[in-house]
Amino acid sequence: MRNGQTVSKDFVVEKMKQHDLYGIASESTFQRRASTIIGWVKWIGDLPE
Repeated sequence: MRNGQTVSKDFVVEKMKQHDLYGIASESTFQRRASTIIGWVKWIGDLPE
């Protein structure tokens, strides 16, 4: 995320799979965790400076 841009859930899932971050096999788990990651990044980006 740069300058208010967001990333897609598919992009986050792809990165998690590339780096084998979680060692998970279920596609639905990847999708849920990607949503969580995107939500946290958005929340951090919205914090006042």
